[in-house]
Amino acid sequence: DERSICNLLLLLSLLSAAGRFCAAIKNKIRTKEAVIYALPEQCTCNCPPLEGDCEDCEECPRRLGEPCDIEKPCDSQKSLVCKYHPGEPEGICSESSGIPCVVYNKTYEHGETFTLDCRTQCACQ
Repeated sequence: DERSICNLLLLLSLLSAAGRFCAAIKNKIRTKEAVIYALPEQCTCNCPPLEGDCEDCEECPRRLGEPCDIEKPCDSQKSLVCKYHPGEPEGICSESSGIPCVVYNKTYEHGETFTLDCRTQCACQ
């Protein structure tokens, strides 16, 4: 009887050890199974690319307070306009509010300053 109990205990301890061993092997197998996800292509554009092509980047429209000119326009989607100071080649992006002015077939945004001639400076209000 004592021998049977000892054999039973030995068997149980072996089964327990075998169970722990199997669990350890399973964990090792799980850690070796790596799920690899493809990373999306990193686009070098600061602004949304044209038609989703990262090689054809569009220059970002200028934001509020940033310098602007004909080649670097302000963000019209945010109602920003490039306001120039007399004699300056660059302007500053500002919020457009109010009604634009049309002088000699040229449109000026509300708040924009412009010169009619060398002596007359105007502001659209």
